[in-house]
Amino acid sequence: EVVIVGLLLTPLVDLRAPSAPAMVLVDLANLNPLRWPRNAVWAVQSATLDHSQGIWLVRDGTPVSLTVAGVGPYHLAVAIDGYVYEIGVAGPGFSGSGSSRSSGSHGRMTVYTEMPWHTRLGWVRCAGNPNVIRNRTELIDYAGQFEGSQYFVRDQWRNCHGFVIFMIAYATGMTVAMTQNRLLHTFGSILF
Repeated sequence: EVVIVGLLLTPLVDLRAPSAPAMVLVDLANLNPLRWPRNAVWAVQSATLDHSQGIWLVRDGTPVSLTVAGVGPYHLAVAIDGYVYEIGVAGPGFSGSGSSRSSGSHGRMTVYTEMPWHTRLGWVRCAGNPNVIRNRTELIDYAGQFEGSQYFVRDQWRNCHGFVIFMIAYATGMTVAMTQNRLLHTFGSILF
């Protein structure tokens, strides 16, 4: 089972997601006690709210990370109304393995849209719970536009973080700047 550990109050296992892979994630920003109330809210929301409704975010792929201004060295995926939208990388990556969902340096984006939310643990509801105004078909079509696009791990607009920002903006009708602000409020920073 996945346990997201942040040293005190952090979202723990969502028992409704039995098929998720095993992993332990530690966000060093959670050493800051100012983040503990946010983590308590995450835990309650993740355990009690319906994951098949609204926008949920999940971070994984890096055992230890440090959240700075809403971003960090981890893979990011989004679930919109119960379906996961994420990208992987086809081509050269950090390991040179040819394909990965969480790493890569100069490959091409591979888009995944068919996984239900319960394949992962540690989902966090997007701050403000923005309304989804697009249907599943529109979201799949939009996500498909990223297929084969150039991927650069250090370019926030051409990696998994950028993909999630664009997906949320499209799904809700918010601007990209508003969406970035929501992610900052969702994940916080090392300071809050």
